Amino acid sequence: MDYNIDCEFGLVGGSAGGHLALMFDSLYDEADEVKFVCSIAGPTNFNHPVYINRPDFKELLDLLVDRNVYPNIENNLDVLSPAHQITQFSSPTLLFYGSRDPKVPISGALLEKRNLMKEGIEHNLTIFQGGHGDWDDADYKKLYTDLGNFIDVHLPI
Repeated sequence: MDYNIDCEFGLVGGSAGGHLALMFDSLYDEADEVKFVCSIAGPTNFNHPVYINRPDFKELLDLLVDRNVYPNIENNLDVLSPAHQITQFSSPTLLFYGSRDPKVPISGALLEKRNLMKEGIEHNLTIFQGGHGDWDDADYKKLYTDLGNFIDVHLPI
């Protein structure tokens, strides 16, 4: 029996998953198999005071970052920040964020947008009123519609 498996795919993630999707696309997709990325309130810039001023920030870095690979990570948070990893090879990107998100500052999404624009990457940023994913039904309907349309364009059947 023969199987036809297409190795092209898109990545969609919310919060930490959005961060991972953006990072995978920018750093590890050397074969250009990722055809689009969607981040729903994913952190994009760990240089922001909301992160570095946390009392447990060093503990979190120790827990989540391999110090053998990144021994002085506190001095180079750009390597963990998707907004600083965008290249001309990044995939088309769809971003959804809350304007009053206490966990993921909107400034990171705006930086992501600026850097995508600078590299000429197709992208769209939608900013909803609200916080970290606590948006209303109309916002979620727009998110699902926009994401579905993005998938149809970048992963046609």
